[in-house]
Amino acid sequence: MVQIKCNNHYDEIFASSPDEIESEALKSLFRQLKYHSIEYDESSRIGFNIQMDALNEKVVETQDLLDIEGLPATGETGDYASSGFTTRNPSWDTYLDLAEKLLEEINADLDAE
Repeated sequence: MVQIKCNNHYDEIFASSPDEIESEALKSLFRQLKYHSIEYDESSRIGFNIQMDALNEKVVETQDLLDIEGLPATGETGDYASSGFTTRNPSWDTYLDLAEKLLEEINADLDAE
């Protein structure tokens, strides 16, 4: 059995050129990492870094890459009463797609042993 440890965090980077970014409001953020960007205003109203730190904690605790239930901005109202209304962060869907692929690779490697 593989034990999941998170020494890093999930992150997303904006495109390399402003021309590759559709939203005018985000064009100035080209080449920036969402996690470290102080100028990026997360549409879900909960900071991207806070969401991904919570993800790391949950993955290490549950050993489940795909369980995002109860994490911030996973639904249309959020799970943090003090945060008020939030929207689902589309980054969760991107993360889940990548996590599913990673999990398939991990399982294939384990089956090959």
